[in-house]
Parts: sequence; structure tokens; C-alpha cells
Amino acid sequence: MDNLADIEIEHHVEALAPSVGEYMLAAYQVYAKGADAASAASKSGLDPKLVERWAAYLKPAGEVRAHLAEWDNATDANRAAVAQKFEDSFNETLAAWYKKLRHWRKRRIGRPKRSPWAFRRSPISRRERTASSSKRPWRRTLRSRSAPRKTRRRC
Repeated sequence: MDNLADIEIEHHVEALAPSVGEYMLAAYQVYAKGADAASAASKSGLDPKLVERWAAYLKPAGEVRAHLAEWDNATDANRAAVAQKFEDSFNETLAAWYKKLRHWRKRRIGRPKRSPWAFRRSPISRRERTASSSKRPWRRTLRSRSAPRKTRRRC
């Protein structure tokens, strides 16, 4: 069931991946120019909720984000090129991640599944094995483990 949900999420991400640059440019219109998210999204046919989320993510917050340094330093003239570069980088990283994920799933699905409640028998210690196979098993039950062993002393 989890695998099916993961595959649906992957399909959703793959559908949105080619428009990452467009979302970045629309989000810039929202947080820098003061445009409405719905109007910025309608120009490119994007989802207004995602444009709002991108605007919140891309808005400079005073913290250093090295992966967005080029976006923060971009001007209006080269902002579209920077968005396209970010989109290309995102798609390359996504492809590498999916390759690793497919390899992992292939290995995981190929193995027989064990129940999480399955347990391994703990190996019996040599002492317990010899005591149970002893000719006198009553000796073990009569003596407490915490009590010291009594020895006979002959005087």
C-alpha cells in the first residue's frame, strides 16, 4: 500500500517538475511585485496554492540559503534564465533520486517479506542445554540462581 502511495506522489511530482521555473517566476511576481497569487498563476495556467507556497519559500527571510543564492542575486533581466537553470538542476537531481529509488525498490521487493512480529529463536546456552539433557534435571529446579552454592566441608 505504501508503495502505491509513493508511486502516486512520484507521478504528481513528475507532472509539476517541468514547470518549476514558471512557478518561481510567478512566485517572484507575488512576493516582490505584490501581485495576487491567483492572477500570477492564471497567466501561466498554474495552481494558485502552489504559487503561494513557492512565494513563501523563495521570499528572502534573512537566512543564508546557498542553493538560492543565484536566485536572490538575480535581476529582472536575467531572472528567467536563473529560473530555467534552477529547473534544469532540479530535474537532474530528481532523475538521480528516482534512479536510486528504483534500485532500492527492486532490491526490497525481490526479498521475501518477514512479518514484523516474527522473532528468531534465541540460541540456547550450553549451560541450559546440558542441564535439560542431564540425567538429573531436578537438581536445576531445586537450586535457586541467586543462592550461593553450598559445598560440603569435611573436617
